Amino acid sequence: MKKLIIILSLFAVGCKPTVTETNTIDPFFDLASFTQNLLKTHSLLLNTVTKTSFANNLTEQIEIATTDSVFWKAELAPLLSINLNKPSLKDAYTIETDIPDKTSNLLKTVYTALPKSKTPIKKLEIKYLNTPSEIRSVIAVIKNENLVYSSKQEIILWTNKYGNHLQIDSLIFRGYNKTILLDSMVYESKVAIKL
Repeated sequence: MKKLIIILSLFAVGCKPTVTETNTIDPFFDLASFTQNLLKTHSLLLNTVTKTSFANNLTEQIEIATTDSVFWKAELAPLLSINLNKPSLKDAYTIETDIPDKTSNLLKTVYTALPKSKTPIKKLEIKYLNTPSEIRSVIAVIKNENLVYSSKQEIILWTNKYGNHLQIDSLIFRGYNKTILLDSMVYESKVAIKL
């Protein structure tokens, strides 16, 4: 009988529901969700865009008459993958808020990686008009480095409100890649929407 009581006690302990926190608030800006909302908007709008690419002194320009969700998912992929709210990055950044932008009438919040942190996302700037919910620009600086490879990429996204929808005005990727024993590659890619 004692064995049965012990087994039932263990079963009852093992079947208790797991307590999880559901009301936690992410301390940093949720860039992936913001980008996902832009992706949904642009998947419906079917914009015409001009894409200009530059790499090591070669330039190419193409016009895409009708964009779709596949196009925007590929273009926005680097922003969709940035997540400062990972538990491992909890103490990796300093945060400055409501800083006046020197080149516009916008305010900005700046997340800067601390020197000790191992994150490749070194800086994230969110520029907004009056309140943080009125985002107009996102700038991300990403650096990767190891014994054989180094790279730096800057992503610059400009948005504006048209009617009730926040839409992309332009999206720029610029940077360099350097692999040991090979020439470095300097590149820039710009997607501009024709309104």
